This record gives sequence, C-alpha cells and structure tokens, in this order.
Amino acid sequence: MSYCLNLNCWKPENPDSHKFCQNCGTKLIPLLKSRYQITKLIASGGLQRTYLAIDADRFNTQCFIKQFAPLSKIPANTDAFKKATMLFEQEARLLLELGQHPQIPSLLAYFEQDQYFYLVEEFVDGDNLLSELSQQGVFTEEKIQELLINLLAVIQFIHDRQVIHRDIKPENIIRCRSQGKFILIDFGVAQYLNSEIPDVSSAIFGTPGYASIEQMQGHKAAFADDLYSLGATCFHLLSGIHPYQLFIRYSHDWIPHWRQHLSHPVSVALGLIIDTLFRQKVTLGYQSAQDVIRDLQTQPHSISSIIPIIPALPTVPVVTSPAFHLPTTQIWRCIHTVTGDYGCNSIAISHDGQIFASSYHDKSIKIRNLYSGELRRILNEDSPSHFTISGLKISPDMQTIANFEGLVITGGSTNGVIKIRNVDTGKILHSLDCALAWGYDLKHFFFSPDSKLLTMSGGDEIYLWNLETGNRSLTLSHASSGWVHSLAFSPDGKILASGGGAAWRSWGSYEVGDPTIKLWNVSDGKLLSNLAGHSDSVLSIAFSSEILASGSADKTIKVWHFNSGVLLHTLTGHSAAVLSLAMSPDRKILASGSDDGTIKLWDISIGKLLYTLTGHADGVLSLAFLPEQNTLVSVCRDQTIKVWQYK
Repeated sequence: MSYCLNLNCWKPENPDSHKFCQNCGTKLIPLLKSRYQITKLIASGGLQRTYLAIDADRFNTQCFIKQFAPLSKIPANTDAFKKATMLFEQEARLLLELGQHPQIPSLLAYFEQDQYFYLVEEFVDGDNLLSELSQQGVFTEEKIQELLINLLAVIQFIHDRQVIHRDIKPENIIRCRSQGKFILIDFGVAQYLNSEIPDVSSAIFGTPGYASIEQMQGHKAAFADDLYSLGATCFHLLSGIHPYQLFIRYSHDWIPHWRQHLSHPVSVALGLIIDTLFRQKVTLGYQSAQDVIRDLQTQPHSISSIIPIIPALPTVPVVTSPAFHLPTTQIWRCIHTVTGDYGCNSIAISHDGQIFASSYHDKSIKIRNLYSGELRRILNEDSPSHFTISGLKISPDMQTIANFEGLVITGGSTNGVIKIRNVDTGKILHSLDCALAWGYDLKHFFFSPDSKLLTMSGGDEIYLWNLETGNRSLTLSHASSGWVHSLAFSPDGKILASGGGAAWRSWGSYEVGDPTIKLWNVSDGKLLSNLAGHSDSVLSIAFSSEILASGSADKTIKVWHFNSGVLLHTLTGHSAAVLSLAMSPDRKILASGSDDGTIKLWDISIGKLLYTLTGHADGVLSLAFLPEQNTLVSVCRDQTIKVWQYK
C-alpha cells in the first residue's frame, strides 16, 4: 500500500503499483528521503498527519512520521513562513533534547521535502489512553494512581528543562506494551517557558477541554497549564466523559463539582489531588509537578488510605486521636437522658463527657456528674439583679468554666462580661469586658484546644483573649460577611474559623449578609482564606486536622479541605437549619444536629449518610463525641441532654 502525501486528499491509500494517486492525481513517493516507507495512516487533523513507517536504513524498524502543514497553506508572507519554520525546528530541537528520557520518544530525523515538514520519531508499541478507555472502560482509582506516579516524573523532567507540553490528554499518552510505562508524545505545540516564538494560529493552542482557560485565552504559558491538563485527563479517564462536553453545557462552572459525573466515588486523598490539579484558575492549583509527586509520596501504601495535606499553602500538622469504631451492623441508641431543671437557660458538657454545667435565671451555675446527676458544685453569682447569664463553656483541660453576663442598654447593644472561673473552687480568674450588637445572642465563645485562649464575637467583630494575662490579644473584623454565627479553632489552635451570615442592624432592618467562612491566623490575625458556597448563614463549624465541615441555615453541610479551599462534599438531608457539628476522634464520622430535632451521622470520606438519630423534641444546639468511647452527647434547645451509643 502506498500513501498519497497531499493533505487535501481524502482517500490517500493506493495500491503499490500506482505512481499517481488514484483519488487526487498527486505523484506518489515510495520512500521519503529515500529511506522511509509509509505503511499506515494513524491520525489526521488540521494541517498535519501522523503515519506509521519503516526505516529502510535501520533494518526496516518501525518509526512514526509526523507531516506538518505545506508551505502553500501558510499565508504568502515572510513572517508566516518564518514562524512556521521556527515552530517546526523548535519541536525537533525539543525532541532532540527531551528524547533522552526513556518515556519520551527520541528524535530520529527532521527534514523538508516538497514543501512539507517531516519529523521522524522513535516508534512506541502500545495504545494511547483514549483507546484503552474505549476498550476497557473507565479507569479504576489504582490505574489513575499508577498514571500519576508514572507520568509526573516525565512532566517534572520536561519542566526542569523549562519546557511546557501544552497538550497533555489521553491521546498523547501511550502505555508501552513491553514495559507498561506511560510515554508522553506530541510536542507539536510545546514551547519553552520564556519562548518568544508566537503561534501561527489558534489551531495549535492546545485541545479544548484539556487546556486551561488561561491557556485558551492566550495568557503566557505556565507549568501549571500542564498540571491542569493532567487533572482534566484524570477526570476523563475516571468518568468516560470528554471534558469539553461539560464545558459546552456549563462553561467552567462544573469543575469544582467534577465528582458528580463519576459512576464510582474516589477516595478523599485522590480527590484532593485531582481537585488541586484541576482548578478553574491554574494560579490556585499545583504550580509544579514536584508538589504533586510530594503529595503522592506521602501515601505509605495506597493513595486511598490517607488524606494528604496540599503543599504551598498554610498547613496544619496531623493530630493523632484515639481509635473510634463505627460498626455498620449495629445501631445507635439513646442510653441516657438528662432533663434540665426549671429556669435552666444554658448547658455545657466537659471534654471527657463526665460532667456538665447548667446556668439558671437566678444567675447560679450548677456542675453535675453527667450520668449520675450528682451535684458537685453550685457557683452563685453576685452580679447586679438586672444582669442575665447566657452561654456556658467548659475549657478542654476542664480547669475553668466561662459564662457571659450582660445587660441590654439604650441604643440596642448589650454590655457585659465573660467571667472565667476555676471549676473546683468557683474563684473568678478573669472578667473580660465585651459588648454585643443589638439582637445578637452570645453563644459563640470558645476555648482554644490548649485552654489558653478564648474567642468570642459580639456581632461583626471577633475578639481573642489571652487567658494567662486576661488581656485582649486580637480584634478581627468580619463586617463584610454580616454577623458572625459560628467559631471554631483548628485542632492545633493555630487557625480560627468564623462563619458569617444574617444580621439585624436596627429595628426592622434585616441584612442578609455574606455566608462565607473566614480562616484566620491566630498568632497575628491575618486572614488566610475564604470558603464560599453556602446560601444562608453559617451556623456551625467543626474541624479535623485537614477537614473543615460547615453547617448552615440553608439546611446543608459542606465538607472542605481547608488548606486548599477545595469543596469535597455537600451533604443534604436535614429539613431545617444545621445548628451543630462534631467530628469523631478518628475524623471518619461527622455528626450534625438540626433545628428539625434530628442528628445525622455521615461517613465524611465519601459523604454518605449512615444513621439518623431521633428523640429530641427541638433543635439540637450542641454535639460532642467522647474520646476513647463510641459515644455521642447531644444538647437540645429544650435543655435536655442525650447520651448515644451503638448497641
């Protein structure tokens, strides 16, 4: 079989006996450059074709030949000719330099003949990943892991030499049959990082669906463009859906929700890596292949066994926790209920779940054993009669207890103090002056994990006190997001999260606010990032070492990887606002309490609902998992406490 080399010929195959193409009449060339015999047309598109050929000068070994635009197709001006020539020579030089890597085809020759450019490359025996996808179906997580580990080293190699591929996609990755390794091919639109060679046309600017929006808009090429394309490739192989099909329907808005298009879920760990590869803005994703490799190397056995911390962003060290087991074959039951006394207005549970404190309208605070109800101490308040007590918190070290005492004054604001007392003696250690905006219900004050700091909000500001000195250390402004409706410290106490939302500004004036979550550096008060996605006030926040969960008045729970800002899951099922959240000690289970009176338990890694607990008659205001026990404690608005265990 002979092949017509006229790119405009739609039927290039000819019998060997013909000297001219039977379709277009072009003279046939038996051997290119008197040595290469074309044996098969592999691909054709635009102004180029790719052929399989044999090299008569190398014992008839196979090779690939790439034919590039005839000069007659380039507008008749010197600049266009020079650009085409420079691009062709650049690709050849790139292959000459990069072909030393065993997973990049070597350059065998390049030349011009009959006003066509030809580039001869080393033959790779294997199928590209688009063919493999078609033949074998969507890739498993293990196959994607193999691809990432294998190919990232190649990408790092070319980036170290200041080269950007600009067209990574399944068709340009071949799995070698003999070695099983992945070969990166087609450097036709590759360029050096600071190349001054302009493109001939937009036709060689990458492939829609795989190219980043910045690349498609003509921005300066960056290494992150290749990493984005690798993320898009992983999505295509996992889902079987070409990314461009979704771009046509949803533009770039679908990218953060790519998991919804998978037939099978992926682990949180792999999902986070793909999230950071496949970002709407490449400047927010991985900036080097080495960063991705580092994340992959943190996995001791399997990428599905651990959640990585994304580098190049503020990270939080992993905090080890006691084991917490949740057998799926057993059910959760309420094993104990504590009913609040008459006049009780607030309840707090100790970190170990052994004691609870309750405050009353007569301004007394009672501390009791949770299970026996035995009264351990009564703290009598000597504040003015027109003050009221609202809100209680017991410090994690169980040495101190905090409560707010306040008075509504003219103008609508509330003046008062947060009193810090010794749990055993009742002695007041600090009185922290504070003011609240009109209508603000002070329930958002919390101890840091080491019990050395206290944070609270009085409306659109957040305050932090040093409990060793009693001095206010920071004041943070949250005004752009309305009032603060939730606060939480990260497990190491270095990051404070605040949830914003609706606010009353004056009588009859209601402001919706911006329901974002803000992450603050506790040491200097610097705003680290914003997490946006809820449509109503963020009423509850819970942390683990890498994950943040947020509950909202919009009835949903969102699960975030807070270092990268990636939204992992949106959990739905509650019929009213989500008022409280808690993470299990092993960070695998998330509990959510709602104004609908139910508690739901979720598998946080896949966003699956495991159980729904019923029994409360009103909103569930607080939740706490007890360490080293498969136990959950809940506090209801009706001032009852329930203790849940699985049986």
